[in-house]
Amino acid sequence: MGNGVCSRRQRRIFQSLLLITVVFGIIYGGMISYEMHKQLKRTEAMAAKYQQHQESLSAQLQVVYEHRSRLEKSLQKERLEHKKAKEDYLVYKLEAQQSLNKEKVGLSPQL
Repeated sequence: MGNGVCSRRQRRIFQSLLLITVVFGIIYGGMISYEMHKQLKRTEAMAAKYQQHQESLSAQLQVVYEHRSRLEKSLQKERLEHKKAKEDYLVYKLEAQQSLNKEKVGLSPQL
């Protein structure tokens, strides 16, 4: 036997096992890296899809807000027109009432 604790044959087996462990570690690391890269690509594609969907919804929302704004302006215009028509009607009603009262007053003394 020699100076060391292990014989040459044991040392070779130990070196072979260490080499196999390192090779399998590198292969395992490569597989993990490949899977993570694949998952990253899927995540990026999904993020791009969601970003596009968000932009589409944002554009639709903008259209809805513009339509709402136009409807509010139209409603405000209709309210003003209704208010003016109501005022015109009240003026007409008052004038008709006064005219009717004048006719009644004019006809009364003749009876």
